[in-house]
Amino acid sequence: MSGSLQQAGRSLARSPGYALAVVLTLALGIGGAAAVTSVLRSVLLHPLPSAPADRAMSLFESDSLGNIRPISYPSFQDLRAAAPRSFEALAFARGLGVVLRGDAGAERLTAAYVTPDFFRALPAAAAVGRTLLTDDFTPGGTGVVVLSHRLWLRRFGGDPGIVGRTFRLGDATPVVVGVMPADYIYPPWAELFAPIGAIAADPALAERTLHVDSRVVGRLRLGVDSATAVRELGPVAERLAEAYPAETAEFRRLGFSPAVDEVIGGIGPQLRLLTFAAVLVLLIASVNIANLSLARASARSRELAVRTALGAGRGALLRLLATESAMLGAAGAGLGLLGAYWCVTLTRAAGQEVLPRAAEIALDWRLVLGAALVAVLLVVLLGLLPVVRRATADLGAELREGRGAGTAPVRRRMRAALVVAEFATALVLLTGSALLVRSLLRLQQVDPGFDVPHLVAAPIAPPSPKYDDPVRALTLYREAVEAVAAEPGVEAVALTSHVPLTGAGIPTPVESDGMASGSDPPQALYREVDESYFATAGIPLLQGRGFTADDMTHPGDAVLVNRAMARRWWPDGSAIGRRITVRKSVQGRPDFGEPVRATVVGVVGDVRHYGLEVEPGPEVYLPYTLVVWPRMALLARVRGNPEEAVRQITHTLARLEPDLPLVGTTLPGGVETVGAILDQGLAYRRLIAGLLGAFTVPALLLAALGIYGVIAYLVAQRTGEIAIRLALGSTPAAVRRLVLRDGLRLGVAGVVIGLGGALALTRLLRSELFEVSPTDPISLVGAAAVLLLVAALATWLPAERATRVSPMEVLRRE
Repeated sequence: MSGSLQQAGRSLARSPGYALAVVLTLALGIGGAAAVTSVLRSVLLHPLPSAPADRAMSLFESDSLGNIRPISYPSFQDLRAAAPRSFEALAFARGLGVVLRGDAGAERLTAAYVTPDFFRALPAAAAVGRTLLTDDFTPGGTGVVVLSHRLWLRRFGGDPGIVGRTFRLGDATPVVVGVMPADYIYPPWAELFAPIGAIAADPALAERTLHVDSRVVGRLRLGVDSATAVRELGPVAERLAEAYPAETAEFRRLGFSPAVDEVIGGIGPQLRLLTFAAVLVLLIASVNIANLSLARASARSRELAVRTALGAGRGALLRLLATESAMLGAAGAGLGLLGAYWCVTLTRAAGQEVLPRAAEIALDWRLVLGAALVAVLLVVLLGLLPVVRRATADLGAELREGRGAGTAPVRRRMRAALVVAEFATALVLLTGSALLVRSLLRLQQVDPGFDVPHLVAAPIAPPSPKYDDPVRALTLYREAVEAVAAEPGVEAVALTSHVPLTGAGIPTPVESDGMASGSDPPQALYREVDESYFATAGIPLLQGRGFTADDMTHPGDAVLVNRAMARRWWPDGSAIGRRITVRKSVQGRPDFGEPVRATVVGVVGDVRHYGLEVEPGPEVYLPYTLVVWPRMALLARVRGNPEEAVRQITHTLARLEPDLPLVGTTLPGGVETVGAILDQGLAYRRLIAGLLGAFTVPALLLAALGIYGVIAYLVAQRTGEIAIRLALGSTPAAVRRLVLRDGLRLGVAGVVIGLGGALALTRLLRSELFEVSPTDPISLVGAAAVLLLVAALATWLPAERATRVSPMEVLRRE
């Protein structure tokens, strides 16, 4: 065995270029495929192990236009009272902001207050302690909570002795009874779980019109599908619509979707796209290895013929070639596994804020080792080609052919076809990357509707019960504005209920005489601001006037609307002077839902609250003193470095009220630059574009390696012909053109075929593109030009080498 290894090692050492090319090709193919497969398995295939995708369902209300909204708690109680037989368990979760206080400071968290069947609908054993039991829901019982795994690690350092401890949560001191496992992430925003009885006194919970910050989840019985559940609960929804027509409005149907859809969000198609890209790279790598193996087989024909003539049997040749291939395969697989580990580590770090369960992403060694084994077998099988060919070869003819061996037209055409396939595949990847990059650039050029630079946002969440009185909360908001405005470097300060680009908002019904709403539901997003908000944020006033100090002192008669609302509902006239009615939409206040009759006094520009790619919808702005929110956000425009201003504003607010929740680097927990919020919105698209680009680069390298290998091999085989051409007076430039023509011919053929594939496959990217067509000519032409440039560069070196052929030396050797 050692003799075979030594002989194989010496043989490979005589062809270092071939050995290095095979190892690197294998490493790129295995590394990319193994990395993306591991990410896909962790994030997409097993995003919620506690909930089988076909049984754990989220329930929601829908209208005839396909719009959906969460189910309110009273409606959930009516559904549960119907005792649907389709479900093993049906549960409700209400999301509510709470303040956690401790030695590290106060932090605002989102708690899920759940009904008793929640952990039956989504069952899982606690990682530490236990989940909530029936006794925990007994009225008057001791308050208990179950922590999410990420909160346990971040705030309590993963202390296994956390069970039985108490901490301050708002004005309560609940007991920790358990910690959920790391993969239990439903609802995705829940950082701790508590019995819903803990918020029984919250008047908003009893509002049938409250359709935000809640989830209804059910676990279907075995053998029951969602269609059966829809048929069973459909009549219940209809009865509720008849009983509560005002509250139900147009939402008269029930809908279902797998609970895992909310966990993975919209990333499923993108991860499948990356998987497709990894498969293409692996395909290119396989084609390259096949091409290299064909070249190696042709080049070794004479060597193997000599070995046979000297008495080497077929078994000895098989052992030699199999050992060589196994050594190459093992080296390539090992390097590929290291690359896969590095890629997974990098993806885990880059995707912390944008990928679900990013911390759980790890190499799946079973899949990786299986892929490596298949790749090694491929190399071994292709490496045995010379011996297979020897079975039908003419020994005497091969010995007589010498250096011309292996130049059969069939084999040349096969190698050329493989290179064309590589280029076509690489073009598909390159076009997809170009489309995503152009889409990202277009998105970055979108006007968000306000001035992002030098704008800092800070949460102002008055601690309970000290500020439960709206008057005291209002005083704190004013003091916060005054304190921050007094700091050096602060140019302007304002208050708002919702910071732009954070995706927050509450819809309110809107009524007005002469409103041309058409088929759209008469709703707008409800926002409260102070008189300085529009100037501070840089939102333009298009018509009328803005809010004044008098509007803040005597709120209720003046409102502002955005351009989208004015154009949609008053397209034939001015919105100024229109009388409209909206509903007070501040959760947790007893006047929730009460009508407000006011006059439109101004129209402001549209703001993209839900992301740069989402068109602004109707919005109505009211004075923040009309209904005092339990929490607000402060916007400050600053001079100089915004990051320094973040620290300064944090210290200022902490001095003003030490119990304000300011721990954390992002809203709503801490102070943050609005530029960082914008970057967070683009982070996912950047990650996907970067990962696809990461697959495109090795694809281009492999394609370049493929065409270089073919042209270099052809030049070597045509050395005699080139020498004769030079001896007969041909110029080096003519020889260079001859070689470049052969290489570019292959590149052009690959580009033509690849363009057809790109036109067919890039349509799958349509949902990921922003203001860019899947057939965008700039992307297609640019990708083709880059690929042809790669072909030219890969061909140039063999072409240049061909011009240095010495006719006398070649003819003497021949």
